[in-house]
Amino acid sequence: MAQVVCKYCGASYSSVSGLTTNQCNKNPNGRTHVPYEGSTTEKKYACMYCGASYSSVSALTANQCNKNPEGRNHVPYQGSASQSKFTCKYCGASYSSVSALTANQCNKNPTSKKYHVPQG
Repeated sequence: MAQVVCKYCGASYSSVSGLTTNQCNKNPNGRTHVPYEGSTTEKKYACMYCGASYSSVSALTANQCNKNPEGRNHVPYQGSASQSKFTCKYCGASYSSVSALTANQCNKNPTSKKYHVPQG
């Protein structure tokens, strides 16, 4: 059976119920783990707020992100990192990588961190 991974801390469980009944100290919106809905077969996992990439969800979420408007740590982009185009969910701007997209400011981002955020 495939492992289920928390999108905020990278903890791994054998079931969604096992994951979501346990506490996550990195979840900015609640107390329990939240399933990562992206592919767990990626070679690199990119942060949806800054584009930093790591070889696992747990390595990504162990580090801080200064562009995360909802918490302190990186949050994995849940779409495929191997796409050829990444589009901002607030304004529609497109770039060739998550890091290129999130390096630029977005006037339509409603959060205090005014950077592009990828759709997906």
